[in-house]
Amino acid sequence: MIGDRIKAARLAKGMSGDDLARAIGASRQTVSNWERGVYAPSRDNIFALSKALDIAPETMMKEEEP
Repeated sequence: MIGDRIKAARLAKGMSGDDLARAIGASRQTVSNWERGVYAPSRDNIFALSKALDIAPETMMKEEEP
């Protein structure tokens, strides 16, 4: 799930949810909702997250293996 990848990348960089939210211009609640799978980030937000977390957008958006 994309939320798991966001959270894992954020923690690997030693960032708090607030840090990530500030880095991409979103609210902490929005980042939390993405990480919990309440809803998915938009395409623009995926690119912002990828840049802030130093991971490829393709990695962030990859489909789950069955």
